[in-house]
Amino acid sequence: MAEVEAFDPTVVQALELMREQNNLYGSLRVQEEQSKQQIMGIKKCIHEIKHDEIAIEQLSSPWGMGQTMRLTKKDKPKLIQVYLKQLEVEENKLKSLTGQRMHRADEVGEQRLKVLRLIWTVMKLQHKFTDTELYEHVKEYSTTVTQKPYMRPESDIKETILKAGEASV
Repeated sequence: MAEVEAFDPTVVQALELMREQNNLYGSLRVQEEQSKQQIMGIKKCIHEIKHDEIAIEQLSSPWGMGQTMRLTKKDKPKLIQVYLKQLEVEENKLKSLTGQRMHRADEVGEQRLKVLRLIWTVMKLQHKFTDTELYEHVKEYSTTVTQKPYMRPESDIKETILKAGEASV
């Protein structure tokens, strides 16, 4: 029987890199979902203002030096324009996040393949599996386990989101 060793630094580094890339990818997914929610909220506000579902007179607007002023019916077009501009900014942000995530997905996929190759090699050299045996194990596992789409809650990855935001600046 072959002697089983701890992973060498190369494998550990590859696993760590995969974990980091996975976390960054997950944080981009969370940011994308937040942006989509923001867009839906802005669209709802625009709709409500256009169709008089919100009483404009009940709203206040910042008016310099910490003051606010009540809006009137004549402020409606201006308010809609402000929300339309905010919508445009948020839609551009979503496009950027989607592009970043797609780019990151390629990197995550490459790293996963690298880790698979490294682990496959360890299983062959240290555990003396053949390619056929490993293939059968993987095939059997893939038919018995169904992986559902998984998105961690924002609270679990707040730090990663902050790091991703800093990296994109």
